[in-house]
Amino acid sequence: MRVARFADGRAASPGESRSRVLFHAAGLPAPDLQREVRDAGGRWCATVDFWWDGSPPVVGEFDGEVKYGRLLPPGRTAGQVITEEKIREDRLRDLGLHVVRWTWRDLDAPAALLTRLRTRLPPR
Repeated sequence: MRVARFADGRAASPGESRSRVLFHAAGLPAPDLQREVRDAGGRWCATVDFWWDGSPPVVGEFDGEVKYGRLLPPGRTAGQVITEEKIREDRLRDLGLHVVRWTWRDLDAPAALLTRLRTRLPPR
């Protein structure tokens, strides 16, 4: 029953789900998932994997490798997708958000990731 209550269909990948389990086990505050980020004029800028309210807010992004490989949009190269992702992250930072990124490797040995998040998140 606890697993069913914890499940959240907004998690967009196994890596995001595994991240949520890690955050819960580590006692971090629960993030909002797939949060739309808008600029001061209300224009959509991005949808982020994880969002924690704070001053400033913290955005978390899990980077699986499929979006740079087999799930590349037709006609796009991995380099183009990576460049677009960097521009997207710059837009988020320009809005004053802290952005923390991680990969499967970070989930396998999460101490450094948890430290990065704890230093940015408000105390629980």
